[in-house]
Amino acid sequence: IRGGKVVSVDEAKSLLDKKSAAFFDTRNAPNFGKGHVPGAAIVSYKEKSDFSPTFDGSQDAFELAKLPAEKGAQVVFYSDGPKGWKSYKAATLAINAGYKNVLWMREGFAGWTARNLPVAQ
Repeated sequence: IRGGKVVSVDEAKSLLDKKSAAFFDTRNAPNFGKGHVPGAAIVSYKEKSDFSPTFDGSQDAFELAKLPAEKGAQVVFYSDGPKGWKSYKAATLAINAGYKNVLWMREGFAGWTARNLPVAQ
């Protein structure tokens, strides 16, 4: 992801343990309610744009205002899993908005639960 970094689930868990990053779940509210990374905030990404690295973010809805005001804050985005586009798009829009430490947990919540890591409800 240009301007950001892909992190593994293990790297993300380490960041969570150290409390050194804010986590953002880009799934919808019902899926978030079924379980999410402990401490993650929901910032649903509503997409209408193409599933493409060159997507048109103006077609989508994402509340950048819910992200930290400090653009240097370390932020981690995730969605369902590696085939989901929501977290990629959210990370890209955050980078385009000037965030400097954007991390994308590409394996998503599916990767998190596959490792039997803690889940909040």
